[in-house]
Amino acid sequence: MITDLNKDLTITQYNYLNLPQQISNNTDATNEINFLYDAAGIKLRKQTKINNAPEKTVDYIGSFVYEDNKLRYLLTNEGRVMVNDDGTYEYQYFLKDHLGNTRVTFNENEDIIQEDAYYPFGMQMNGLCYETGLDYKNKYLYNGKELQDEFGLDWYDYGARFYDAQIGRWHVGDPSSERYVSLSPYNYVINNPLSLVDLNGEDPIDPRTGKPFYINLWRDGVSYYDESKNNRDVELSRRIPRHLFGLKSFPLTRERCKPDGLWSGAAYNKHKSSISETSSVAKSQLENIFNVSDITSYGAPDDYVWGNAAESGTYTFLNSTYSESEWLHRDENSFDVIEVQDNYISKSATLIRGENEEFNIESVTSFTIEKGDIQTRTKKTWWGGTKTIKYRTLNVTESTQHYKNNKDSGYAIVKNYQTEEIIK
Repeated sequence: MITDLNKDLTITQYNYLNLPQQISNNTDATNEINFLYDAAGIKLRKQTKINNAPEKTVDYIGSFVYEDNKLRYLLTNEGRVMVNDDGTYEYQYFLKDHLGNTRVTFNENEDIIQEDAYYPFGMQMNGLCYETGLDYKNKYLYNGKELQDEFGLDWYDYGARFYDAQIGRWHVGDPSSERYVSLSPYNYVINNPLSLVDLNGEDPIDPRTGKPFYINLWRDGVSYYDESKNNRDVELSRRIPRHLFGLKSFPLTRERCKPDGLWSGAAYNKHKSSISETSSVAKSQLENIFNVSDITSYGAPDDYVWGNAAESGTYTFLNSTYSESEWLHRDENSFDVIEVQDNYISKSATLIRGENEEFNIESVTSFTIEKGDIQTRTKKTWWGGTKTIKYRTLNVTESTQHYKNNKDSGYAIVKNYQTEEIIK
């Protein structure tokens, strides 16, 4: 961002880390805010000028904060130690919620100094906030980050970036955007501020664990995964509809089964429904459909087969005898059995839980794929460069046969469509 007409401010200088160095007031260009950082982007100084004359200089030296060369306060894990004008100290404590938002600031005498309330994306609810009128208010508020409120700026300093709670967005791209290629590099915590926080302006964090979360896109939703252990101990934490993220829905078709694509991580569902709970009639039909002798041998102990696929970058299952098919959960009342050939889904059976609590076949879908020639095109990147993408067109025939009482009902739907496959 260069100019914010709403706040009447212009960022006149950025440094090489995309951090603002100088912000000017459009109404009076002699009023400005200047920032100084070290080579790692850590803020060392903030100076405000009025009529080109320094009005206030704040220096940050670790936990010590100086104002006009005078120690003003020392930050602690639980709040801050204020240095009064007479040289005495006052211990102040921050009472925070589950997201690290400071709600109440009080002193050692249990006197409430300040109360703060926020909208979900961090903008303050002024009608619910309270201050005692002291000359040095607490500015470490939303997510515990310092509010930069000079000249109506109202940005929070997260370290790697500044966050504008008024619009719920960052003003510069995400340094970790390559991990979230499906999302805007300006989004805040994947648009889920009620459950996630951002510690330094780079990754959404689960405040319960303090670990970063990455996402995968489903046909009908978005799932978060904790990849802090290289995908080996991934647990499905949350699945919510895509439209809540402002994302377009995938068509209800099976694309090429890529570990980093549509089906990645699908077997990490917490629900323990499995093929062992499938009716004997359905099992027998599945063995005929997939031409196997014992359908119960296909699967993943504790749902971990898909994690192996995600780690290896191709379909490599825990046991080589499972190389052509597996079952995976959709939710506690349904799951799919799929057959994979040459990294494409060739056949899929959907099972649902019946009134007797056993799973029965709802439908069987077969896929025939004609692959076009590999082509290339260039695409602009968010940082202004270009990259070459290899792709080809897939002509897909999708035939779905519906079942009733585990028998072919005679009702079938055939779809013909084209989809594009990106060649990794």
